[in-house]
Amino acid sequence: MRKHEIPRQHRRNTYAIMIVATLAIVAGRIAVVSSKEGDTAFLSANDRSRWCTVASGF
Repeated sequence: MRKHEIPRQHRRNTYAIMIVATLAIVAGRIAVVSSKEGDTAFLSANDRSRWCTVASGF
């Protein structure tokens, strides 16, 4: 191994942290979305149905 190469485990840990941070940012942005009327994105019938479908996959 050369001096300037990063060990594989360190590189994978860095990638994992970046992925988790990105997912947290995206989830936070989705959570604060609201319509012009001030309703949150999770309250419409279509969105409730969509989230029920997503939840049924788990």
